[in-house]
Amino acid sequence: MKKKSKLLCSLLLLLALLLQLPGFTPQKLATANAAADTVVAAGEPAADGAAFLETVSSEYGLPGTTAEGVILHAFDWSFNTIKSNLGAIAQAGYNTVQTSVVQPSKEDPASMWYMLYQPVDFSIGNQLGTEADFTSLCQEADKYGIKIIVDVLCNHTANNGSGQEMYPSDRLNSAIRNNASFWHTFKSSINYSDRWQVTHGCIGLPDLATENTDLQNKYIIPFLKRLAADGADGFRFDAAKHIALPEDNDNPADYFWPNVISAIKAADSSSFIYGEVLQAGDRDIYDGKYTDAFEDYAKYINLTASAYGNDVRNAIKDHNVGKALSSSYGGRGVDPGKLITWVESHDTYLNSGGDSRNMSNWQIEMGWAIVAAREKGTPLFFNRPADGKGASGTIGKAGDDEWKDNEITALNKFHNAMAGQNETLRQVNNNVLIIDRGTKGSVILSLDGTTTFTSQATNLADGTYMDKTGVNGTFTVQNGKLNGIIKSGTIAVLYNTGSSAPVITVSPDSGTFTSDTQTITMSYSNASYATYSLNNAAPIAFTSGTSIQIGGNAPQNTTYTLTVTATNSTGSTTKTCTYIKSAANSYTVHYYKPSSWGTPNIYYYDETVSPKKEGAAWPGTAMTSEGDGWYSYTISGWDKAYVMFNSGGAQIPASGQSGYLVTKNCWIQNGIINDSKPSSSSIPVTFTVTNATTALGQNIYISGNIAELGNWTPANAAGPAACPNYPAWQLTVSLPAGKSIEFKAIKKDSSGNVVWQSTPNSTYTVPTSGTGSVSISW
Repeated sequence: MKKKSKLLCSLLLLLALLLQLPGFTPQKLATANAAADTVVAAGEPAADGAAFLETVSSEYGLPGTTAEGVILHAFDWSFNTIKSNLGAIAQAGYNTVQTSVVQPSKEDPASMWYMLYQPVDFSIGNQLGTEADFTSLCQEADKYGIKIIVDVLCNHTANNGSGQEMYPSDRLNSAIRNNASFWHTFKSSINYSDRWQVTHGCIGLPDLATENTDLQNKYIIPFLKRLAADGADGFRFDAAKHIALPEDNDNPADYFWPNVISAIKAADSSSFIYGEVLQAGDRDIYDGKYTDAFEDYAKYINLTASAYGNDVRNAIKDHNVGKALSSSYGGRGVDPGKLITWVESHDTYLNSGGDSRNMSNWQIEMGWAIVAAREKGTPLFFNRPADGKGASGTIGKAGDDEWKDNEITALNKFHNAMAGQNETLRQVNNNVLIIDRGTKGSVILSLDGTTTFTSQATNLADGTYMDKTGVNGTFTVQNGKLNGIIKSGTIAVLYNTGSSAPVITVSPDSGTFTSDTQTITMSYSNASYATYSLNNAAPIAFTSGTSIQIGGNAPQNTTYTLTVTATNSTGSTTKTCTYIKSAANSYTVHYYKPSSWGTPNIYYYDETVSPKKEGAAWPGTAMTSEGDGWYSYTISGWDKAYVMFNSGGAQIPASGQSGYLVTKNCWIQNGIINDSKPSSSSIPVTFTVTNATTALGQNIYISGNIAELGNWTPANAAGPAACPNYPAWQLTVSLPAGKSIEFKAIKKDSSGNVVWQSTPNSTYTVPTSGTGSVSISW
């Protein structure tokens, strides 16, 4: 999926030849791009066409590399949420999307955002999506010229809960957890004036011995290379300053960074890599150097400009733009081109006492005008979660809409259009700043007070400029003097795009759909007029952002060809998309009913869509007996469903709890979802949990190290247990005969919040015949 030089050369040669053909014009470049995609598909994976697309102007005006563009931090968005918004992301001027952590966490689903930062393995897939979802996202992003970079955790893992914060979680991959050489043993509070403690101490989470080459070569490097193979274009390393450098001269020396970076670059030489190295300013008590080692990390990776972000926030809060004009961007001599710049990050917004927590969207926009307009650094825009705190109900969903706000979008596009242009900073007063970029463009911001410019010095070329935000009016330049009015509390974005062609965005951009209907949204920019035609029908005029629906009541395998044309004074752009209504998804749910039940009903629904979908109204539909206590029902036309079972007033899962999520054929027995029918050589084992007091809405479940107990994943734990004699609970689960298991009791509520039993794992060997029983005390 990565670039291959031989293919690139061939495609460049193809383009060169096309340019020499009679009648071939730049307006026909889109056709050449399509031809290049066809060539790629014939001999290489389709995404390799991204190598070719990087050499020509992107359809959306996006730069070809992450370093030159703008990053959207799609914080806690699921892979499919990002995928469905790619058109809007491209239109808003972002050429790179940073995902949240992709590794499995000790809570699934996570109760809060920070639980995603407690991984239990170096693998891909959690509540944000599967590895297949991630690969599909990367493939779709390539079509828009968008890069995908991934937040990864290599410094630490999940802990074992309250009172055991420094110790690895019981749910951690046992091969890592049980290898003593994989762990740092310093568990006291960190003295941040001691560099060794910064890189060997636990930050409230168990610290991995990243210098261990077995850990690197068996787990970390294969994980990163697999992400690259799936389509990742780069990485953000969380807590990077807590991973030592060769320059630290430790014993043993830590060559994590040269080893890991070399492996990534071998897989993808263009991979964009940066690390979270927060500039604390602490000096080492032994040698007097900064313990964040900022300058040394810059030898290996790009870095977060946290100090400059603080300067920008203070400039806006204090109404003193001069605080944000450092030519070094607070980088202590590090090349500003290696810095990731921001107004705020997820830490400054979500952590307790976060510096940007109380900043308004207006303040963020004003800060973004500085960050995005300046010459150096790669700007990153953090999308705030919609609930303002990143709780479980928002994880997987897009945050607020500020990321695509009119002013933010105009500034992103300005940044992209100004590549290679030197900056001139003009502080008019404490509240008004002008940032000139060469002779091509300027950004003006006014924190307070309307300002009329008459003969204001500027580098802009002579001409008339319309504010791209649409808030301020026209500005004129003559003989190096700017004239115009900037309104109080606004931003003006000034540059002329010349004769650029219209840009069309269609989402989704071609593909198949299995539901009865498919909604398609069409948008355009830099155009005065647009039409669409479906299956060669007469063109219909539409406004940008219009949605249409196809597929209703049409037979399977119906093909739709959508042709969209946008026009401006320079000419027209046409985009053609093809959609196929394919056979509806269907899968069979098999359910092993409790012995006291009659024929069970299945009720299924999906409330992740609006409006909520459901099959038959409660209590649902009677299932079909398969014998031996098993019943089945086939769900058709749904990509996913949440299922519940009931009989005679009893129901599983219990009232107030979510149904089991199913997406394919499955067998559900004793609260466990299996990909195949459980073996008949299983033994019913009754778990008794005593002294387990619960809060309203909590139930008791059993979680353990085998599939029947959920493989330590709370969402798949067996249960809920019955409570015949509170606070004693009982649950019978069919387990493999003769199997030795580890398990714990957990308390779980309808929101997925989990409380783990604090005692060590219990062990039990299932009998080879008859029944089994085991009793534990909470």
